[in-house]
Amino acid sequence: MNSDHLGWLKKQLPELRQKEIIDAQSERRLVEHYQLDSVADKTTSGSLISIILAAFGGLLVGGGIILIFAHNWEQFGRGMRVVLAFTPLLLSQALAVYCIFARKNSPAWCETAGAFLFCCIPASISIIGQTYHISDDTQSFFTWWFVLALPFVYWLRAHLMALMMVVLGASLMINYQSPYWLCLFALAPYYALELHKGSGRRSLQFGWVFALAFAIATPFVIFDQSIVQFSFLSMASGAAVMYLGGARLEPIAVFRLKPFTNIGAVAMCVNALILTYDDVWRELLSHDVIGHAEVVTSAWHSLAFEWFLVAAALSLLALAIQRNDRRVLPLGSVVAVLTVVIALPDGFVNPILMALLMNAIVVGIGIWFVYMGISGDSTSQLNLGLLLLMALLSSRFFDQDLTFIARGIAFIAMGITLIGMNVWQARRRVA
Repeated sequence: MNSDHLGWLKKQLPELRQKEIIDAQSERRLVEHYQLDSVADKTTSGSLISIILAAFGGLLVGGGIILIFAHNWEQFGRGMRVVLAFTPLLLSQALAVYCIFARKNSPAWCETAGAFLFCCIPASISIIGQTYHISDDTQSFFTWWFVLALPFVYWLRAHLMALMMVVLGASLMINYQSPYWLCLFALAPYYALELHKGSGRRSLQFGWVFALAFAIATPFVIFDQSIVQFSFLSMASGAAVMYLGGARLEPIAVFRLKPFTNIGAVAMCVNALILTYDDVWRELLSHDVIGHAEVVTSAWHSLAFEWFLVAAALSLLALAIQRNDRRVLPLGSVVAVLTVVIALPDGFVNPILMALLMNAIVVGIGIWFVYMGISGDSTSQLNLGLLLLMALLSSRFFDQDLTFIARGIAFIAMGITLIGMNVWQARRRVA
């Protein structure tokens, strides 16, 4: 089978899997038999190198211009500084317009223009601000950098620029919290566009970077206010949105092709493990959901973000229940349990009982993933289940007054179990 046919087959598999024409095991066997993981997208390796070099060249040109200006800065008057501030920006914008209308189908040109523009925008903002002493606010500087560069992400469809914008948006969320969660939401359509375009490598890279940025930056926004109960609920909801949404968007059973599902599953497991401690439940159940009026008023941006996460998670969970998607229901149920408990009246729930219930739920989820990994021949699910059970067991070990020898023996046993199960799974797949 030639490369064009293999590429066509590779694109058809997710749709066939979603329509349940083939199952996960048949999909994996086809991928392994035809070695579809090694099939490149339409972009050949040579052109890919050209695109990378062109984008890197754009960064070097932009950085070089900035360094030259910095070296001779004191010799320039105010008028010359204004000219120097706008000249690189106008040149980069002219190059971007040229790429949009004349070189739209040339990734190398678009990547160069995007990287060059991404460097020129902050340089122009800083030069004008310094010349006229407009503002010395770092937050405003990064905000305007993001806002001015955002339209060109969609006009140019420059991959490197999109990745750098994700990093910039996540940095704004981490450093300045709400309402900068809108930055990542503004970049989310780019992922959908890449998926629709069929750019497998580009969409996959963007998906992993975006999912990691969302998982890392979201806690900084959520815990920026003091409504503790709702913070924990929205944290679990954010993880559930990635996990449940990823399960819908990424039906193919290959680990590296499921960034949102995998990162969401890990985040959900971490949230579940945190909720196995009775001290956490005492903290949760000692606060009112609504909180103080001044907190609600001052943190309405964060609350809007949290309400959206909760509503989206519960909607995706309801859709999974409706479709009887047993793959995601055990782990997704954590959000439902947390929502119900928080909605109950104060003093109605005992923290110790809730901790025991969450321990039982985590054990059940771990066993479920082990079972799914064995029955579906999925090493990633098997390892996730084993690691979840071992993490729970380790946390309980540290709660008990055990000797170092007992703990050491337990860790050795867990390590041997993990290695042994993976070896057994590998031999089973070969057989």
